Amino acid sequence: MAKYYCNQKKKVLVVEPNELLRAQTAEKLVVIDYGITVTSIDRLYVDGPWHEVIIINEYDLIVN
Repeated sequence: MAKYYCNQKKKVLVVEPNELLRAQTAEKLVVIDYGITVTSIDRLYVDGPWHEVIIINEYDLIVN
């Protein structure tokens, strides 16, 4: 999904529930090199406001 929106020239943010998952996801996405920003829910308001597409991963963990 992130790749699709990056190809559409959108600024994409992927939100993970914690720093560990954020680091793992960022490590995987750096290989793809699409310029996708990955953040944790704790940093969403710092990293997120200027992105056009926000993808929330592990939504069930975030709302709990």
